[in-house]
Amino acid sequence: MEGNTVLEPQTLDLKVLIEFDPIYETHVARCFETGATATGNTVDEADAQINRTLELVTQLADEQGGLEALFYTRAASDVWDRWYQAKASSEPKVVTLNISTPICAKRGVGSGTIATARKTA
Repeated sequence: MEGNTVLEPQTLDLKVLIEFDPIYETHVARCFETGATATGNTVDEADAQINRTLELVTQLADEQGGLEALFYTRAASDVWDRWYQAKASSEPKVVTLNISTPICAKRGVGSGTIATARKTA
């Protein structure tokens, strides 16, 4: 393999935690790898909003020259801790997110896989 060969993923595997915020009385969805956050009045609404947000940030990162821009900000370590706690209590839901950006598809990124853990309390 040549030294200047760029390998791009065929899929993006992302983790999302959806939890209820009692202070703001809303459900908050956070993507660990990208730092993307979305809210909703219900778990399903937060889930739909984070999926749409991830589609948009993926498109924006690609327009800015590459997927490395997508992973610029990560979730805080306390959010990661809560992900592993939620994952331990229930099996994460895996969702395949089809990225509709034609540029991404041309570069080989056709979909993203999102494992969503929901924390109840």
